[in-house]
Amino acid sequence: MASETKSSPLSWLRVRPVIAPAYLSRVTLDGQAAPGAPIALTAREATFGTDPVQATNVLDDPSVAPLHCRLRQDDRGNFTIYDQGSVSGTWVNFE
Repeated sequence: MASETKSSPLSWLRVRPVIAPAYLSRVTLDGQAAPGAPIALTAREATFGTDPVQATNVLDDPSVAPLHCRLRQDDRGNFTIYDQGSVSGTWVNFE
């Protein structure tokens, strides 16, 4: 009995990695990488929150506000994060 291999109807479609100047990764309380793919920061400005109308990157987390924070890249390639008045604040590496 020969084994039969079925190919996906979309086998020609391959996901290409996104090349970005930086990536945003979520971490757990103990500092380990949280499940999920990192968010590629491909635009000069990105917003994060739970509301898809207000945020360009939607996060499903009860501690995240509808429009939680804004991330901007300057002309030198540096990133600055701005809290948008969220109740829980915006943290980078637990600071």
